[in-house]
Amino acid sequence: SRRLFPVVGVTWYEAAAYCVWLTRHWAEELQTSGTAREQHANLKLQNSNFKFRLPTEDEWKRAAGGEEGNRYPWQKTPEKVKEDKIVKYANTRESDLGGTTPVVMYPAGMSPATVMDMSGNVWEWQVNLYGKSNEWRALRGGAYYNDVASVPASARNYYHPDLWDNNNGFRVCAAGSVSRS
Repeated sequence: SRRLFPVVGVTWYEAAAYCVWLTRHWAEELQTSGTAREQHANLKLQNSNFKFRLPTEDEWKRAAGGEEGNRYPWQKTPEKVKEDKIVKYANTRESDLGGTTPVVMYPAGMSPATVMDMSGNVWEWQVNLYGKSNEWRALRGGAYYNDVASVPASARNYYHPDLWDNNNGFRVCAAGSVSRS
């Protein structure tokens, strides 16, 4: 089992379809999981107006702490990261692991918004197009085969939405409001 590893090898359409499925089945999942106490705590979420989807690039950038030059998600200001130090923060070529790692493996790389794995590991599908006049979808984050210079918060890529790659994965975001009752 690849528990805690990012999901990879899916097209943009498959990632978007998962978000639709999750939106439809969220309340069911809450009802069938956890203890009675957890189920009670989740009642507010069951009545919420959550919609799950892929993030926009702007949302992704905010989760990564903003996009200021070549700043990395764990940095407050842009500073050069040496090749031998990146292995503390992200799964990149310098880690020499040759594949994806569990999302929780690099706690030192957490962004100020407390989001893990924003640099390296896998390129993440974004909901938006890469450019205004094309069909390519945007990707963010960099992957395990990229070197340290290729994975700052500003790292951006594109791929055709019909194609999958073992280096492309996705992150789900929840949009909407939670009932305060």
